[in-house]
Amino acid sequence: MNEQFGIEITVLGLVQGVGFRYFIYNHAVEMGLTGFVRNLDDSVFIKAEGNKSQLEQLLALALQGPPRANVTDKKVLHKDYTGSFRDFTIK
Repeated sequence: MNEQFGIEITVLGLVQGVGFRYFIYNHAVEMGLTGFVRNLDDSVFIKAEGNKSQLEQLLALALQGPPRANVTDKKVLHKDYTGSFRDFTIK
């Protein structure tokens, strides 16, 4: 059985204007995750659903970021799977 989970990641630092959302989007789509990524005032917010190993991989990528990013802090919340997303989008 392939149990599904949810995660919310808020990434802080130099994460806007460096292609962060597209970096996350491309990896999430490649992994088959559902959810979204969007900019907040001073951070990037990711809400994703998928299996545990996929979400762990996405979290590792979010903490690294694309080449020009500089992640200085993060907030991670593990959530229940809702199944409410059909694909992964940029908002």
